[in-house]
Amino acid sequence: MIYTYSNFAQMGTVIRYNFFTNNHSELGSTAGVYVDESHAGVLVRHNIFCNTGSRSGGSSFGAIYIHGGCETRAEQNVFINCQSAFGSQTWTDEHYARKLAGEAEWRKNHVDVETGVYPKAYPKLAQILDPTLPRVNYAFDNKIFNSSMAMNGLLKLYGNSYIKPDSESDADAIRENPNLSIGDVRKYFGSDPLVKHILGRKIGLVKDPFSGE
Repeated sequence: MIYTYSNFAQMGTVIRYNFFTNNHSELGSTAGVYVDESHAGVLVRHNIFCNTGSRSGGSSFGAIYIHGGCETRAEQNVFINCQSAFGSQTWTDEHYARKLAGEAEWRKNHVDVETGVYPKAYPKLAQILDPTLPRVNYAFDNKIFNSSMAMNGLLKLYGNSYIKPDSESDADAIRENPNLSIGDVRKYFGSDPLVKHILGRKIGLVKDPFSGE
């Protein structure tokens, strides 16, 4: 799991070219990417999630789960055999306001995101720091197989679609496989342009993450 915690100075974090598989639990509280405690402004793009996220026995965390935060975007990911691709828990305005107030002194003393370069680099910070405004997350242009796109949260969804196996006769074998590998995904979905693009890159940590798309 990739986990981020409340730190507005980390807005703009990009999580991409990762492969998650067999990362789920009947007990709940399991995700592939977990954006926790009002963390905001993360881009989750060009990842593949297989059998990831909480199952029906627990909370519907989703393969990507947002806890209280906003302005996180899931774009052009692939979800296979995930009960919920994207989920979020939307806090009340009062709870969000208490969280902001409780960390105000820490933010000022450690990384002051409210003055200087941060508001210029991230103009939505003012909106994020206002607990009276809607806190929305986004899922655009993702592809799913045997998965639901979203089960909870204040989300904007656009352009998400189903992905078909290269051979329809493989559909049952894919659904019944709890531990799909990169090789399996390439075998079953390798002709799809998005899958081909993701698997054409180095998966996981790289030395130079800013070498381009």
